[in-house]
Amino acid sequence: MTLALSVELVATIAVVVGVAGAVNGVAGFGFAVVGTMVLAATLDPATAVTFMIIPMFAVNLALVGDLTREELRTCGTRFAPLLVAALVGTLLGMALLDRLPEAPLRILLGFVSLGFVATNQHAIPLPSLPVVSEREFADTPLVMGVVGVVSGVLFGATNVGVQLVAFVRSFDLSHGLFVGVVALVFVGINGLRVGAAGALGLAFKPGTDDMRNSRAIPVVRGLRERGATVTAYDPVATENAREYLDDVDYAESADAALAGADGAVVVTDWDEFATLDEEFDAMADPVVVDGRRVVERRDGITYEGLTW
Repeated sequence: MTLALSVELVATIAVVVGVAGAVNGVAGFGFAVVGTMVLAATLDPATAVTFMIIPMFAVNLALVGDLTREELRTCGTRFAPLLVAALVGTLLGMALLDRLPEAPLRILLGFVSLGFVATNQHAIPLPSLPVVSEREFADTPLVMGVVGVVSGVLFGATNVGVQLVAFVRSFDLSHGLFVGVVALVFVGINGLRVGAAGALGLAFKPGTDDMRNSRAIPVVRGLRERGATVTAYDPVATENAREYLDDVDYAESADAALAGADGAVVVTDWDEFATLDEEFDAMADPVVVDGRRVVERRDGITYEGLTW
């Protein structure tokens, strides 16, 4: 994911997280919806969804702390099928997020946001949806499993868990217990997401040929949109890169990519790139934009840095 953190963006994120946290503390939900939807207006949707994982985990962990030990044990046992199924669905949703194009994902987030507002406003009465009248049926592992998987997929891909909230609300728990149970479910889900994000390619790193969400993709596309001719090189990911970037030339080595270039952009911190030296002499204009701070400084090269 590519993310340049300006002062204005950091301030915006802080305000968004603060307001979303206040909503969540009062209502027991809404942090993910508010935070993700607002951030998606500034960042690309996949980045907005991923960015909110750790804040959501922290907020819900604090709310779980309001449960007594006995409530935690009882609710954990009662809603275990829902939690386990939601964990499975969330992994599927994260994999879906990694493959959805930006435009459809942004539209999906928009529709979900409008649905959230519509179902929580009281100015215009909406027709009631059919509900299950027998509590014993909703409390079965099968129903919890189905609701958990479907809700987990949607939550993993969009950060929206309103359907889980509505299901838990149907059990007529006290407000404090309701908030705690919802937080308990989301602590489990987001704890899993924190650990799984890297494995699903949400943070590209050296040592892999996985190009999904690679920082290089938006960088190269941005250069091409501005009329630049791009020659790219990666020690292992060239073949996979062709699936995402088909309008660039690919070099067999770093020195071949640098030869005659007006500038070089380092996007991944491969050890090989840290040892580059005389290869820069072959550039027409030695300007190096080092996005990973791995290139050793030397005379005759103009350096620029980026914050990801």
